[in-house]
Amino acid sequence: MTPSRPARLLLTISILLASYWSLTCHKQDPVLTGEAKDAAIAATLEWARVAPFPVTQEELLVTTEGSMFTRSFRVRFHAAAEDIIEWVHGSPGLRETEPTSEDGSKKYVIKPGGGANRAEVKISSSGEVTVYASWS
Repeated sequence: MTPSRPARLLLTISILLASYWSLTCHKQDPVLTGEAKDAAIAATLEWARVAPFPVTQEELLVTTEGSMFTRSFRVRFHAAAEDIIEWVHGSPGLRETEPTSEDGSKKYVIKPGGGANRAEVKISSSGEVTVYASWS
């Protein structure tokens, strides 16, 4: 027995909505550039409650992921140890947090700002810094 016309229409609409959701609402942008990058950095600084990244930083990479209901940013850069120490001292979120050791790195789980629900910073012994902040 074949489905009725209304049932086929409902099935078609359901498939279209599911496809739309998976393609547009839950997307990951691999690397940001230009104004989108600047906006992501500003949100990350606010949400993670960290100081502007050291001017001597190298290899700055900004990525984002999320949907219409969530947004998260990941910023990665390299800097000299003394610049990272100065950056940590200038960052309220880091100053207020005791780091834990993880794989030879320091991990800070920060009380987020700006309405975010999660923020953390990981600093490796090689000078790589990763900042993660998310809102939902």
